[in-house]
Amino acid sequence: AEGAMLEEVRQALSAHSRVAHLAMWGSLAESALSPRLDSEPPPAVAAAAARHFDLIFMDCNMPVMDGWEATQQIRMRDGPNRDTPIVAVTANAMAGDRDKCLAAGMSDYMAKPVDRSQLVACVAKWASSAGA
Repeated sequence: AEGAMLEEVRQALSAHSRVAHLAMWGSLAESALSPRLDSEPPPAVAAAAARHFDLIFMDCNMPVMDGWEATQQIRMRDGPNRDTPIVAVTANAMAGDRDKCLAAGMSDYMAKPVDRSQLVACVAKWASSAGA
């Protein structure tokens, strides 16, 4: 049942580094999930304005536009993802980093490195809360 539920989840992944892309993509693929992948927030924000996702993974530390600003832009728009769960994926694991992500409008927080079990648990948590 959980596997079927997870297969129906449409996720977006925005990560700056190629290594982060490959690690997250591989973990999602191993779980029979196929995310849309953007390497920078501006295309991710544009994609979020154009089509609905069930869950968005957002890398916080990226050039051009950081994940906090991208999240705020998604939340401010009247698009299909204004209320979609956005999960911070960040190397920032210091006290206060989680609060910074939540204050920016993110729904959850995962510190890197993220392993497959954390990723699958996160997708299951937010997919079930969205009724997927």
